[in-house]
Amino acid sequence: ASAGPKRLSQRDFGEIFGVAGSTIQSWLSGSIPETPKLVKIAAMLDWSLDDLVIYLQTGQRPRESVVDKMIYHLNYLPTPGRVQQVVQAGVNRIAAEATGKYLSS
Repeated sequence: ASAGPKRLSQRDFGEIFGVAGSTIQSWLSGSIPETPKLVKIAAMLDWSLDDLVIYLQTGQRPRESVVDKMIYHLNYLPTPGRVQQVVQAGVNRIAAEATGKYLSS
């Protein structure tokens, strides 16, 4: 999963997917697009097809995975030492979830 949907006007969105404004309106009112369109929309958003369908049905955006959050934060780390700390914390978290115990560093 990604940071979220890109901002497009309804017109731009319709042009990308080759649909009329009335089709976009029906999607916004709860109609589910055909599967090929769903696949294209999900790919554009960098979401799974399941995540997109859940979003369309409930309005809930997909939750970012722990790995996605780590990658996001790693992109903003200033030093290799800090990267090592974050990676170790991630390893500890994964180990804790798998075994119920935290590892010492």
